[in-house]
Amino acid sequence: MTTEVMTPDQFKLALPAQFRGNVTQEVMDGVNALLADPNLAEAYRERMVGHTSVLREGKFKLESYLGAVKFVTQKMMNKSDIDAYIATFPVKYQDFVNRGVSQKDISSYVSAFKKSKLVTLIMEQALIPAWVGNQDMYQQALNAQFDLGMNAGSEKVRVDALNSVLTQLKQPEKTKITLDISEDVGDVMGAVRKQMQELAAESQRYIESGLGTAKDVAAQRLPFEVVQS
Repeated sequence: MTTEVMTPDQFKLALPAQFRGNVTQEVMDGVNALLADPNLAEAYRERMVGHTSVLREGKFKLESYLGAVKFVTQKMMNKSDIDAYIATFPVKYQDFVNRGVSQKDISSYVSAFKKSKLVTLIMEQALIPAWVGNQDMYQQALNAQFDLGMNAGSEKVRVDALNSVLTQLKQPEKTKITLDISEDVGDVMGAVRKQMQELAAESQRYIESGLGTAKDVAAQRLPFEVVQS
């Protein structure tokens, strides 16, 4: 498998203008070290390029940005805080161990890093679905399709464009509501069973009293409906 590599110019294009002069060889070594992981290269690239706007929120170093990107990516894989930290800073963690730093203190360092401004900003962006973060682009594309549908010279282009608009704006289909059956269902069924028994006893007394027949009872509406799926 070929290792993915990002050039300095490619990385600079993703950065706010004021950070482009800070792209050193050391920074690029860090970038390409992340991309060298064949299993996570795509995730790292998307996060490195996609969240650079957070750099405008403070005075951050690009090396710190790369560390935060790696940590958040590890967290998005459902790793614990400590495991994500170890994956992000293996040398630093090993140094803690070698120096006999207690697990309680290490956990404090990990917690502080997780709550740092840079990690928090990236995590917030990572949790926003792409379609939410790009609603303006979605609307612009929809407007362009509608314009083609109204004004294109080709009838086929107009039809295809309007079909696209109709597809995007189609009302959501009704979905069947599925009830979550919990342990409380036993109590519910018990109550229903009791009500049925009481109804049967009352019907029997009704017939025996001569006030009605079994046919009359059968014609009566139940006090509740049993819906079969």
